[in-house]
Amino acid sequence: MTRADATIGPTLRVRRYLAPVVGPLLPHLPERWSRAVLANVLKRCPQLWGWSSKGDRRSVTRRSYQRAFPHDDARSFMAEVVSGRAHGLATSAVYIARTQAGRDSSLVEPLVLSSAEEMPCVVTYLHCAIDPAMQIALLASNRRHLFRWVVFPTQPGEPLRWGGERERALLLGGRAIPAWISETLLSVTEPSWPIDALSHIRQGGSVLIALDAPLESSRPPGASLRIGRATMPISPAIDLLARAGGARLLFVWPERRSDDSWALRCACFADTTALAAAASRWIDAHRVAWGGWPYLTWRVKATELRRIVADDDATT
Repeated sequence: MTRADATIGPTLRVRRYLAPVVGPLLPHLPERWSRAVLANVLKRCPQLWGWSSKGDRRSVTRRSYQRAFPHDDARSFMAEVVSGRAHGLATSAVYIARTQAGRDSSLVEPLVLSSAEEMPCVVTYLHCAIDPAMQIALLASNRRHLFRWVVFPTQPGEPLRWGGERERALLLGGRAIPAWISETLLSVTEPSWPIDALSHIRQGGSVLIALDAPLESSRPPGASLRIGRATMPISPAIDLLARAGGARLLFVWPERRSDDSWALRCACFADTTALAAAASRWIDAHRVAWGGWPYLTWRVKATELRRIVADDDATT
């Protein structure tokens, strides 16, 4: 152990060394077996991926659930969420490891957008337990769509975002993000991102964007998600991109099958009101699998996020 290792906690040391060692092995192990083993480890050790019992992500998720369903048992729900996310995270880790190694995976069935969803289109999704395998599977099977993926960056300077950093480290397993994915990323920390996205659509490209991001817009939303007694506004940029760009408005969601694999499904909507209603129904039917619970309570303004990112860049 180096002197630097002695100054960090055991959990960080496990994350630092376990992911690079285990990651390269995953493509060569039976995927169902390796997922089961990894899921069991993650379920028993939620602190490895930012879901410790005293962590921000767990406490904020619990508050959000109580806000939406005040008469339900939040403690039992949280136990289900941690177990479900551990299983989903293991699914993503194995899927990403195998596909990046050039091997097939039966854990996530890809979705090829049909001729009815020809580009340009605005493809929306909800954060879910198998992120980011769902998004990567969609991008991988639709290269002809020339996607830009609008992303909310993971920032270690934000307490709630530490969980995202830990999950990303486990998923990548010491590997770099492939160029064909990184080239699609369009960060919301760039003030010009809506203009860039709209220009991309007008040139025939497509945009992939989340419906349940924590970003607060300066403009009133055109529609909102309804979760129990709570609501969450969706970005008005989605309306802008679909209308001004003349793009089709799609919603992609995952469906868990009887063999414990996931399949991606897609539907087209006339406007964001109908889209938000469909997404709300999915959340209600898949409360444990929905990954947007923290963002129901924890919100951030775009200007504040950009200041945080600028400050972090200045100190690195």
